[in-house]
Amino acid sequence: MQPHSRRAWLAAAGTLWLSERRASADPVRLQLITAKANAIRDLSLADLRQIYRGRRISIAGVKLVPFNHPPNTPDRVAFDRIVLGMSPEEVGRYWIDQKIRGGDSPPRIIDSVALLVRVVAALPGAIAYVREGFSAPDLKVVTLEGRPPSDPRYPLTY
Repeated sequence: MQPHSRRAWLAAAGTLWLSERRASADPVRLQLITAKANAIRDLSLADLRQIYRGRRISIAGVKLVPFNHPPNTPDRVAFDRIVLGMSPEEVGRYWIDQKIRGGDSPPRIIDSVALLVRVVAALPGAIAYVREGFSAPDLKVVTLEGRPPSDPRYPLTY
């Protein structure tokens, strides 16, 4: 399979998975995580959007460093649609445009949730998203718009 057709297949598979997931009874909630020692407690959706668009933002004296899942994974596709309002193709074009214009760098991508958790726990200001219910002793969940993931109106739900 050629790289271009593989990307198209992965994008279609991610979209299919999302549509199947939406048809099921249980919604998926993505919770924001950071190191337990960080002062960050809550973010607005607007701040989260700016962080994941590469803008350098400091909250409570902490410079936030975003981490992302690999492109075309179901959680990444949903996160990008909810937070950035973009499809995987639009996100790719956005970052190409930023690179051409000498703009900001994209969030770092980490393939493994286990590694993602270790990095977020160890790096001051690191922020990422994982599925609701995931916990680790060195992490805390950051509320979004004042709502925890258990709130029915929590924004990062698909």
